[in-house]
Amino acid sequence: IIDTPGFNDPVQSRTEVTRNAIKDSHIILFVHDYLDKYDEDEVEILVEQVDCSGVSMLVDIINKIDCLESNQWSKSIYSFERKKEEAKKQIKNKGIEELLSKGEVTYMSSLMALVGYEVDRMGQNCSEISKDLFIEYQYNFPELKLEKPCDFIEHSNIYEIIDIINKISTDKNKYLENYPIQNLIGQLK
Repeated sequence: IIDTPGFNDPVQSRTEVTRNAIKDSHIILFVHDYLDKYDEDEVEILVEQVDCSGVSMLVDIINKIDCLESNQWSKSIYSFERKKEEAKKQIKNKGIEELLSKGEVTYMSSLMALVGYEVDRMGQNCSEISKDLFIEYQYNFPELKLEKPCDFIEHSNIYEIIDIINKISTDKNKYLENYPIQNLIGQLK
């Protein structure tokens, strides 16, 4: 797993790091801000940078879900998928359309997971920011009963991401089959 700066990082050299990493990637965990919903820029990035790269699986992860009320978390997937369907209709590229069709979508709060992890590991020695967020999350999401750090980690939905990664690694041959021919086509283009 390689964590890249992003497709459209304002610093050009970091965007190049991402483009180079894609050339050797089989699966992309595409992390979106909870407000991003496959706009024209994201579709263009996929068509220009991912097409014929050898990528055979795309997992969309809606991050910063803690910016919404907890009863909206799972509903955000439906909204995201509707936008994704609209984007697919605009795409004239079969490879990207197929990639979007067979991919998975989930949500998470990486910050909530990090706060839970840090408070669990460091207790009172954790950063002031984590202490404040620990209290703030408990106040903002009383329905989640965030009493212990492990509750934060569980409600962050990080375990679903781990399950998806484990499933993909178990089925790795399925994702590696098309890589050589897709990569070759991409290099020829």
